Amino acid sequence: MKMNAPVEFDLNKLRGYTDEIKGYLNDFESNQKQRIDFDRYNFRKYRLFIWMLAKMKVVPYTFYVKYCK
Repeated sequence: MKMNAPVEFDLNKLRGYTDEIKGYLNDFESNQKQRIDFDRYNFRKYRLFIWMLAKMKVVPYTFYVKYCK
């Protein structure tokens, strides 16, 4: 399947930027974080405020329904 094929880059097309691109890729691979490393937000304690923002159409009402109810 194509979905399982490894991604290959043609570095010849990048000319002089190959070292810079390889550096970015190495930094990305070494800095990957797990989901548990990120903070969680509790929007329920701001329920009234988010409801008011939804009524004023500042935030989508679906945001209120999903995170505050």
